[in-house]
Parts: sequence; C-alpha cells; structure tokens
Amino acid sequence: MQDWQITNKITCVVSDNAANIQAAIRLGEWRPVGCFAHTLNLIVQNGLKVISEIVGKVKSIVEYFKKSCTAQTKLESVLKQMGLPILKLKQECPTRWNSCYEMLERILRVKDAVISTLALIRNELNLQIADWEVLETVVAILKPFFEVTVEVSSENHVTLSKVLVFTQIMSKHIIKNLAKTYKHPVIPELLNKLKTQIEARLFDLESNILYADSTILDPRFKQKGFRTQKSYENAIEDIRRRISRIQINSTVVYENQVCLNTNSAPVDTDSMWADFDTDMNQGVRPENSVAAGIRELDKYMKEEYLHRKEDPLKWWHSRKHIYPHIYQLVLKRLCIQATSVSCERIFSGAGQVITNRRKLLKPSKVSQVVFLHSNM
Repeated sequence: MQDWQITNKITCVVSDNAANIQAAIRLGEWRPVGCFAHTLNLIVQNGLKVISEIVGKVKSIVEYFKKSCTAQTKLESVLKQMGLPILKLKQECPTRWNSCYEMLERILRVKDAVISTLALIRNELNLQIADWEVLETVVAILKPFFEVTVEVSSENHVTLSKVLVFTQIMSKHIIKNLAKTYKHPVIPELLNKLKTQIEARLFDLESNILYADSTILDPRFKQKGFRTQKSYENAIEDIRRRISRIQINSTVVYENQVCLNTNSAPVDTDSMWADFDTDMNQGVRPENSVAAGIRELDKYMKEEYLHRKEDPLKWWHSRKHIYPHIYQLVLKRLCIQATSVSCERIFSGAGQVITNRRKLLKPSKVSQVVFLHSNM
C-alpha cells in the first residue's frame, strides 16, 4: 500500500467472509466489509438444502443432456416442433448459488420439451408432477435474491448503500410468502430457513457505521433504508460528529485567510470610512463548526428523495458547493463496493492469462496483460 501511495486513501477492505481474511485486514488497521454476494450465497445455499433431493434430480437431467449429443439433438428437435426458442440447459457451479437458480429457472422454461424428450429416451430421469410444482414455487421465491445478487455485483454503480434496503426487501418478501398456504410442506420449511438466515446474517448490518452512513448519504434512501429508529438515530449522530470534524478543519483555514486579509489592508484612521473599514477587515467569523454541520445535515435530510434509478454520485457532484462538508464524507462512503466480485473477475482473468502455455511470462507482462483485459 505504501509503494502505491494509497495508504491514506483506503476507507475499508471488501473481501469474502473467511475468518482468516477478515483477521488479516484488521491487522492492517483497516475496516473489513464482508462481500454481500458471498453472504447471500451462504443464505440461499443453506435454504436449498431443504430441496436437495429435487435439485439432485435436476442435476442428473442436465448432466445427461450435456454428456449425450443424441439427447441434446433430440431436445432441440422437440423444442422446434413445439415452436419454442432453442435454449440449452444450464449446469450448476457449486460456488455460485446463482448458477443453481439459473439451472432451475432454465429447466422450467423448457419443461414441456424436457418431459417429452425424456419420455422417449430416458423416462426414469423424468421428474414427478409434485417435483415440478415445488420447483416452480422455489424459483418464484428465489427470484428477488437472484436480482439482488446481480444488482449489488455491479462495478459501475453505488452499491453499499443498497444493502440495508435490499435486506428489508428480501425480509418482507419472505414474510409475505410465509403468510400463504402451500400444497407441499417443503416450501414453508424453505421459507423459514431463509428467514432465519437473513435475520442472523444481515440484520446486524444496521449497526455497522459504513453501511448505515452510506445509506443515509444516498439521497435515494436516507431514513427509508433502516428497520429501526434507533439504528437510524445512531447513524445520524455518527455523521454529525464526522461532519463537525471536517468543519473544524475548514474553519481553521478560513480564520487564517481572514487574518491575512486583515493584515494586508491598512485602515485609514483619518477617514470618515475608518469604522466601516475596520468592520470589513475583521470579517465575519464563521459559524460554530458543530452548528454548521448540523444545519447542513438537516438541510440535506429535508431534500426530496432522489428516484432510485438516478445516479446519487451525479446528484452529490451537482450539490458539492451546497453541502461541501457532507460531500467530503460522501466521497469516503459511496465509493465502497458491496461485493468483492470485481476483483474476483480480475483474478479469473489473470488465471486465463497464466496458463501452462504462458507460464514463462514475466510478472510485469502479466500485470500489463491483465490491465488490458480489464480495461478494453
């Protein structure tokens, strides 16, 4: 970090939730932020254990079509006869719950063609009617989780401020579905597991200052991102303290400038303007830093909410002169990504660069190739 001269620019370090990585970050005296996508993965994977038998059957079907060219050709033929788009089945990647969702969602889209094809060539692999019914309900339940994972994995938008909001959305989604009556008992069991996992892994994030501050400082969410009034009040108080410190630094600079201006403008004591000149040269003392910070924050909180599809960074940039001290804190909060997906993509790219055929590449060349791969 010192070699790159970025030590003072680091607000926190985003990583997966591995205990050894979190401990290493704390050794560097930085704040660790767990990857939200990784946490969602743990939540959903835990819930999917309830339907592991059905998921296993789907995996067997997908593997069969992937390994058999004859079966794949037959499936495509049946899809054409039914007038359906030619879609290939998707396999699950164990480390990504999204891939399990995509596998289940895709097989449902070609359900009729799969049933017809297997009836002709491997009927023992076909799912029971009850299995298909469970899959349809499960995919509908997991859809918001999939959409949240995709949205927070974006590299070009503000994401940390969405975490508390998404936690509320997913929690309400589960509670709403728990109020329904289901034909298959496995569905309420899945919902209760998801509910328990959300409460255990995500509800405490409101007490994390980084998440709380970024939510309030996002003009799209502010107070709306909080479940409890106490968490909101604690976050507001933290922001007030931080803004007050920023204001104090600015006050010192301002007073120095006033002092310089006073010394550089001598007063003509013989002039009828003497009293006026003296008042002007003394300048207007700046407002108390704490009061100024509170006033600025109160004014911001009274602003209308920004539409959720608008860019909060553009909003703040256009108002940085109205809220100069809050803006300094915004730069340190809204820059934080909610996931470590972007760096994992870079490492995946690096793995494709350094293969058995390219293992003699010099480290400097590898860095250049990875940079080009990520920016072209």
